[in-house]
Amino acid sequence: NPPPRGLLAGLDIAARMHAPLVFALNSRPAWLSEHFFDLFELDVPPPDLAARIALWKRFLPGNLAASDEDVEIMAGRYGFSAAAIEQVARRAANRAKVRNPEAPQVSLDELTEASRQMFSHRLGTMAQRIPTGFSWDDLVLPDETYHAVKEVVRFARQRAFLLEQWGFAKKLPYGRGVSAIMAGPPGTGKTMVAQLLAKDLGYELYRIDLSQVVNKYIGETEKNLAKIFDEAESAHAVLFFDEADSLFAKRTEVKSSNDRYANLEVNYLLQRMETFDGVTLLATNIEQGIDEAFKRRVRFSIAFELPEVGERKRLWQSMFPPQTPLEDKIDWDRLAQQFEMSGGYIKKAAVRAAMMAADAVPRRPIRTADLMEAARAEYREMGRIVAG
Repeated sequence: NPPPRGLLAGLDIAARMHAPLVFALNSRPAWLSEHFFDLFELDVPPPDLAARIALWKRFLPGNLAASDEDVEIMAGRYGFSAAAIEQVARRAANRAKVRNPEAPQVSLDELTEASRQMFSHRLGTMAQRIPTGFSWDDLVLPDETYHAVKEVVRFARQRAFLLEQWGFAKKLPYGRGVSAIMAGPPGTGKTMVAQLLAKDLGYELYRIDLSQVVNKYIGETEKNLAKIFDEAESAHAVLFFDEADSLFAKRTEVKSSNDRYANLEVNYLLQRMETFDGVTLLATNIEQGIDEAFKRRVRFSIAFELPEVGERKRLWQSMFPPQTPLEDKIDWDRLAQQFEMSGGYIKKAAVRAAMMAADAVPRRPIRTADLMEAARAEYREMGRIVAG
């Protein structure tokens, strides 16, 4: 790109002064070497994990200092420059002083919120922001699935340490990001896991609107995907591709020009995911529809199964907030045994039953009968019938 208008004249004047010139730039513009033949270039790398930890401690001194654990979490989460760390630390310190003027101490939540204010992106047109209001206590999964999910969380937390402190960056020239395929029937908790993972990392979660991404015109889909990945990388956003099999489908034998261009889109995705340094989550109802090359390049694969009786009972019990009035003896065992439903359908039935109780005159607590009736209604919508 050419230099900004009017800059060349200033550069010529500065060159005639025979004085040292210093340019602080984010990239290497070609026009600099064209106008300055004796240019000396000095790369200033961003601070590594150890340097970021030291910077956080420097800018959060004295009684404002966060705990060592919180400082290490922040340094691992965000690859901020020294100036950005100073700005975030100042904002978080101001929040802490407002919260507790007598004994202010910066918390991890304040650091996270201040960090989010640093991000700017344009994901809104092709992605939907999903709130992350759940906690890990709300998640009901089989033990094997739960442990697989927590393994993704552990890798995400320790990734910066493994790459920078223990030297795994040399063994992983690409594919350093966090990526996972979550496969299973609808309503089994895939979206909830994506929300919890984003919340645990302190990132925003964005579900990609495939209707806005996929374009019938040649090359447009790749441009849209490139924009999404670039924006997400700068904003520390978690990309959540729901129903991913529609976009990450198996490559087909080339029998027409459409097949060739569809395969080019899949190939581009493969390459871009490998260079993406963020978090990518793929959710699908049919794992067999995902291209095998994606499965090899995605770091984690998590299978979500329909809940068994014991899990269904826990799901029914977990759906009601503490302030929701329930009758004394809800027959949770009967509900769990009689209705083979995923968590998504159980949630719908729970809200349905709550509506019945709230709409009664006079308003009353939720009863087992309400839950049974709501579950039967969900079964009918699922195309299933319950006798009795």
